[in-house]
Amino acid sequence: MKKIVLLLITACFVLLACTDSDQPRDSGSIPPPQPSVSREPSDITPLMWQVTSPSGAQVYLFGSIHAGTPDIYPLPTYIYDAFLRSNYLAVEINLGDFESDFAAQMEFAAMVAFTDGRTIADVVEPDLLAELRELLQPVVDETPMMSWMIMDMMKPMMWWQTLTQRTLELSSLDVEHGLDRHFEISARERGIPILELESWQSQFNMLLDFSDELMSALLQNAVAHSMEDSVEGLELLWQAWQRGDYDEITERLNEECDCIDCENFPQHLYDEYNNAMLIDRDILMTQVIREYLANEQAVFVVAGLAHFMGDDSIIYLLRNYGYTVDLVTP
Repeated sequence: MKKIVLLLITACFVLLACTDSDQPRDSGSIPPPQPSVSREPSDITPLMWQVTSPSGAQVYLFGSIHAGTPDIYPLPTYIYDAFLRSNYLAVEINLGDFESDFAAQMEFAAMVAFTDGRTIADVVEPDLLAELRELLQPVVDETPMMSWMIMDMMKPMMWWQTLTQRTLELSSLDVEHGLDRHFEISARERGIPILELESWQSQFNMLLDFSDELMSALLQNAVAHSMEDSVEGLELLWQAWQRGDYDEITERLNEECDCIDCENFPQHLYDEYNNAMLIDRDILMTQVIREYLANEQAVFVVAGLAHFMGDDSIIYLLRNYGYTVDLVTP
């Protein structure tokens, strides 16, 4: 059961701007921060910002994709230097703590499974359910302990999230090489506290609060687009992340929104989705970051890159509050 729970929560984490293993982490699989490492100018230059308060307190904001490839490590010196100047790490969700908390995993399982005798067939139209089963057959076949009996007990949100996990599995990216995981391991090696911008409960309550109409539209949208196109979009976003190409990243994120904002999505559903996934969360995370600055905590923040891009983002909100936000360059 633990393995299934971790698989599903990782799928959610990937989507939220995302382990499928119940084995202990191998901290040697990713090298720890190495500020002395130098890279050629053509190598990766991911986006990172320095935020300075009027009193001079500083935090760093590092945009993550939540999954990655092993060839990006070690990261560029300017990233590690900022991390080593920080006394805390902050991530959206501390997955390391979740993975070691059996009670939390059971609470999660209770949240995402039907407990009133219903199954997925009671809430999803037969034709749509047949298409979803076809797309997810490889997940059931390839995942130990997974079965259709278990999937049928899962609420529609988890079917949607499992499709996201399938997209990740078909790509070159792996959460084991994700930026969040890398810095969580590194923070433990350094012995510095790991803070959370949110909690897994808040993220899942947000998803579970999606209206039935929105959830149906999301599932319809998922089967309307090929898995190949989804994988290609993820790969292109990953390449843009490595280059730190702000304009292309913005374009890729907008394309994702355009894909969602299709015939299955009238404006009121798109607004519900966007407000819940980004706007409302950005406001709450901005308040947490402001508390770090008010307490003069030197924090290295790793969060999904979408939270730092465009209007109404964390960057935008912090600047409106009067903080100086500068892009850090190599």
